[in-house]
Amino acid sequence: MTIKTHKRGKHLSITLLAGLFGILFFGNIALFAWTYNWFLNNFDNLDSNIVLYDNTYLKYLGKNQDISKAIISSKKNIGPIHVRYDLSAYMKKEARIRGLLLDEPYTFEIDYDGDARPDRGSGNNNGIENSIASGKSPIVTPDLPYDKVGVYKPKATVKGINLTGDPITVDIDMPEISLEGIVTIDRTNLDNGGIQYSFKADQNLTSRGQLEWSILGREGSNIIDTQYSPASIFTTPTIICLKIFNGIEPDPNAACDWRFVTEESTKSNIQNPDIKTKIDPINPLKYQFIVEPTTLQ
Repeated sequence: MTIKTHKRGKHLSITLLAGLFGILFFGNIALFAWTYNWFLNNFDNLDSNIVLYDNTYLKYLGKNQDISKAIISSKKNIGPIHVRYDLSAYMKKEARIRGLLLDEPYTFEIDYDGDARPDRGSGNNNGIENSIASGKSPIVTPDLPYDKVGVYKPKATVKGINLTGDPITVDIDMPEISLEGIVTIDRTNLDNGGIQYSFKADQNLTSRGQLEWSILGREGSNIIDTQYSPASIFTTPTIICLKIFNGIEPDPNAACDWRFVTEESTKSNIQNPDIKTKIDPINPLKYQFIVEPTTLQ
């Protein structure tokens, strides 16, 4: 091998090595950019560390299931929706930055709809620094759902003491909740013990595309229409799913754009009852009625 050939081979090796490092370097940058963009699109609350949950769906999932399924965005939601706030990460971050002592008495107040009137007083040490997953956090959710198109601007404050024992007030940077459409819900209690629901989308939703309604887990329950009235529902909870699409029908496994969880439990799903009457032998004006069902659903 001549000196010239050796130099050419060495130069080629350096070029290939530099190219490899370049691919790895820019590949990592591209992966980081994609990952960051994905998180921004899927978790709008990362900057503030306040996580939003669909509280009704959260209760449906139960204690031993993945509660991340109930996480919602703060933007482009459909109402009515019961929002529950998880402030734990935010409060721990603010405590570190501001010197707030969370193991000392503090008070927490929140105005859910931005009308300048606190909706919830807290008392002392109510545990908002605990996550929902821990099972030790208070239920930070408005009594009524967000059910009007527009932007809800909650405001919240924590008052406590800092590391030097001085009073401190922390204004919580609550995420705004945006509703772009509303589904009207009507309920009718049926004689057979079931509940007849009807759902109707407003113009804001119908103008976005076609609407597919279904009962999750019930095959053949889906229809494409601006409104939906499924057959009487006896089991609770049952999830009504709404998907908005243009052109091709959505995949059955695609996420719902809006969910409604039926929480009402019918006290009695009795059909074809056999009613018996007994007269009190001591007081003949006193009757006892006994219902013996022949069919239960």
